[in-house]
Amino acid sequence: FSGYFLQVLESHQAGKLDTSGTAKAVISSFQKLRVSFDMDQVVSFQFQHNVCGRSIYAEGTVDALLFLSKKVQSKADKCISNMIDVLREGNMQDMNKKEFLE
Repeated sequence: FSGYFLQVLESHQAGKLDTSGTAKAVISSFQKLRVSFDMDQVVSFQFQHNVCGRSIYAEGTVDALLFLSKKVQSKADKCISNMIDVLREGNMQDMNKKEFLE
């Protein structure tokens, strides 16, 4: 990536107060690849994702709580986990199923 410049721009709802985890992860990944952040030339490529509404965050919160509950019930060793761990576990809930709608 010699000669490239990385700029991460993001936009969110007006009430969001902090930098997104996605933006932080993108920057961290490029830093691990030794991408320089101070070059004069601009080459652009774009990754874009759109989240409409907040239900996906609520669903992720439920999945994370179930993940942690399972760890506590199985008396797993204490550790720091993140959403990647929740996703790798593969037990995501379908919030459209009847038991979640009642």
